[in-house]
Amino acid sequence: MSSDAAERSARATIAALARSANEPNGAAMLEAANATYRKSFYSRHECTLCGVVEIDPALPEKERVRQGDAAYRAHMLRLSRRSARLRSGIEVLTAHADQIDAELQRANAI
Repeated sequence: MSSDAAERSARATIAALARSANEPNGAAMLEAANATYRKSFYSRHECTLCGVVEIDPALPEKERVRQGDAAYRAHMLRLSRRSARLRSGIEVLTAHADQIDAELQRANAI
């Protein structure tokens, strides 16, 4: 991590902790952020998992909400799938490492 990135990270951490120290309720603090994030799916959302999701603002609100909710659910399922794949990869690597460990112990016992 470059020193600029480390400095930005440290400043962000300090700012977050200072805000948290002044907030009476942590859930309330997250509520606004979660609502803003969720609203991004009703107009234009962009991330590495979804790419760009744009909903036509000319659509009736009910249809925009339906499409936004579907985009949000799809995003969450992509996150879940990615997490499961990463966990299974870690489990495979861990099992392989355990197998190698056992072989080394047998080799050292001889």
